[in-house]
Amino acid sequence: MNDGLFKPIEGSAVVLYNKGIYRQVTVFVRKGELYAKHGGGFVRLMKIGHTSYSNMSWGDISVPDNVKTLALGVGAVTLDT
Repeated sequence: MNDGLFKPIEGSAVVLYNKGIYRQVTVFVRKGELYAKHGGGFVRLMKIGHTSYSNMSWGDISVPDNVKTLALGVGAVTLDT
């Protein structure tokens, strides 16, 4: 049974924006890196509000207090271990 490689963080949210359109979506984690659902796939959250999709940015992010600390690494936003 495959539960999926992208795991949602319950109670989390991130604001994605592209061409003046803002959407609030759930944050997912995969291999310690954070992602957001976009269309039929996912975009990786990068530092300084960038994403793996060049035309999309992210703004505010919220995760529950019981989630590990977010770290803005060299590239991707990760969960500290």
